[in-house]
Amino acid sequence: LWSKISSAISKKDWRLATELTGERDARFGFYGLGDTTSYDKSLATPAQPFLYRAHRTRYLARAEITRHYKGPFSVAFAAGFEHSRFSDLPGPSIFRSTFGHEVNDDDATGRLTLIADTRDNEYNTHNGLLVEASALAGSGGNGYSRLSLVARGYLPVRAGTVLAARIAGSALRGTPPPTPRFAIPACALVVPAYVPPPSTRRPPPPPLPVAVLLFAHSL
Repeated sequence: LWSKISSAISKKDWRLATELTGERDARFGFYGLGDTTSYDKSLATPAQPFLYRAHRTRYLARAEITRHYKGPFSVAFAAGFEHSRFSDLPGPSIFRSTFGHEVNDDDATGRLTLIADTRDNEYNTHNGLLVEASALAGSGGNGYSRLSLVARGYLPVRAGTVLAARIAGSALRGTPPPTPRFAIPACALVVPAYVPPPSTRRPPPPPLPVAVLLFAHSL
């Protein structure tokens, strides 16, 4: 179950974006924490069907204001509050062995982002770069901070075809709650730390990063 309300208001060199999200996942995929864990499909049997699953509920309110300065450069500040609740499901559970039976957390965040945008069009991009470097502080867990970099590139290769790619990196410090580990925040789009497979034909997602995450892929 998922619900999201978002809006954006632009005036001259200013933009205000707001978001309200409510989400409930009864069978949320959880595959471990850190590179020392591994996924074994054969372990998810009828006797322990929820080994790689957990229940997640989250509510998020966020506002972000962006100021364009000169040329491709802008700066943005975002503030948000998120309540999340994770709980285990019956039977053996990777989530339970990692975090216990339940994790309830309130996370107030502030994020400062520097932006360089050379795209020819924000909504129908054919050429250019979008680079975002941000620093975030959060109250969740016992407090944490995050530095991240997200870059997207677009290159037209022929009429009607655009080659697009993204590279993202993030470093977490402190003791964050589970939720911030699932995505890297960005001004244009939240970047998933991994994408759960929609079918058994795709490989399983990797475990959640402990501190440092770096990946690249085509869009």
